[in-house]
Amino acid sequence: MMGDQANVELDVRLADKEKVESLVNKFGGADELDDGSVTGLVMWKFYDVNYTQLEFESTLQELSIPY
Repeated sequence: MMGDQANVELDVRLADKEKVESLVNKFGGADELDDGSVTGLVMWKFYDVNYTQLEFESTLQELSIPY
């Protein structure tokens, strides 16, 4: 069962960009990226995905990265 597809936005502090970027790339990258140069928050956007299949929420929690 695939579950419902949704658009997901992951926002993290610019200071955590490098750690999270490698994690996002591990899962195939995002559909859109705001690099955080203006807001101080990096935003990765994923379109039409099953959120539970992204599987990086637990890793962010383990690394103590607020999102």
